[in-house]
Amino acid sequence: MQKKKALGITDASYIKKFASHINHISRMKKMEEMLPSGRKALDIACSYGILTERIAGKGNDVIGIDTDRRALALLKKKGLKGIYGTAENLPFKAGSFDLVVAGEIIEHIRQPQKFMDEARRVLRKGGELIISTPNIASLSNRLRRSLGMRLNVVEYGGEHDVGHVSFFDRERLLKLLERNGFELEELRANYVYVPVLRLSSMLLGDLMPGLGVCLIARARKVK
Repeated sequence: MQKKKALGITDASYIKKFASHINHISRMKKMEEMLPSGRKALDIACSYGILTERIAGKGNDVIGIDTDRRALALLKKKGLKGIYGTAENLPFKAGSFDLVVAGEIIEHIRQPQKFMDEARRVLRKGGELIISTPNIASLSNRLRRSLGMRLNVVEYGGEHDVGHVSFFDRERLLKLLERNGFELEELRANYVYVPVLRLSSMLLGDLMPGLGVCLIARARKVK
């Protein structure tokens, strides 16, 4: 779980730029809408707590986990709980949570199955997983692929030394959930971007999530 530390997420200028990006704003809005209330929750790769705050705001007892100690220090200054740890080896007993939230982390993990094993283990039966990840088959990426262009979802590194190493479209994400004993309850996308019209539509993200920029799934552990 190296994403947030590699991003240098505690740098104020980067935080401001990241938090104001349409991709982030639209994803946060929809994930917040999907959150239940009154649950014992875990926010995986919580960083400095922008999503953790929203989970807590819905009346959930939430703890965040991340590998960036500076981000965790900022999280705690907000009055939120956070601990150091990785997504592939969660330091919690089986069945510890009613809700696990994982925003934009699985694409940074080389072996997504290890992440799913841990998320499933710490969830009680009937608990919910809310997960988001970039969609390699978004409408804009389909057009880019047809033109031989670099896909937007692929991060090769650079200023913040970030890389996506696992890639998902609608079918692959749903199969991963089903294979791990989860039943899909809701699938959305933050928005669909139509390059020809330069249009970004959050409504189309709900109507046609398979074409959206970022997939957001809510699934219940049934096995």
